[in-house]
Amino acid sequence: MKKLLRILAVAALGIGLSTGLAAAQTSVDNGNGTNSNNEITFENDYDLEVDNDNDVDVDVENDQDADSGDAEANRNTTVGDVGTGDAENDATVDVSLEASNSNGSGWSMDWSSDSDAEIHNGNGTNSDNTITHSNNVNIDVDNSNDVDVDIENDQNADSGDSEANANTTVGDVTTGGASNSFSSSTSINLSN
Repeated sequence: MKKLLRILAVAALGIGLSTGLAAAQTSVDNGNGTNSNNEITFENDYDLEVDNDNDVDVDVENDQDADSGDAEANRNTTVGDVGTGDAENDATVDVSLEASNSNGSGWSMDWSSDSDAEIHNGNGTNSDNTITHSNNVNIDVDNSNDVDVDIENDQNADSGDSEANANTTVGDVTTGGASNSFSSSTSINLSN
């Protein structure tokens, strides 16, 4: 009498990041008659898919204008100091981004044979006993990083006009200073 015993253990698992997995299976095949064919098959299929997609868009636009104004002294007998105040613009922009994605490197598989127990015993004479292990691991890591940094800075500073017309005595006629300042610091760190 021929008896065929087939045990199929299939494990399909979508693994998350940094995961360890141990596969343990036990099979007992005994008490079969003479001239029997006995087969134990273990098949382990593991798939790990990691998709990291980073899309970073940084837009900084700085428009500045500083005008101190006009200073005029016209048709005066005596003129003291004529001036305008300062006109200033100041801007500081700091952009910092850090994105860290796992590439699946923390994933581990324990295929230790100690955890698998197959027992072929007590089968009849001239029996054919077979144990087959099949372990398949498929790891797919896709990293996509798109970084776009646009910095635009438009500045204009006018100190203004000073005029002194038709005066008998004129003191100082001044205009204030006009100043623009812009500082930008961008730091992007992507690690997949």
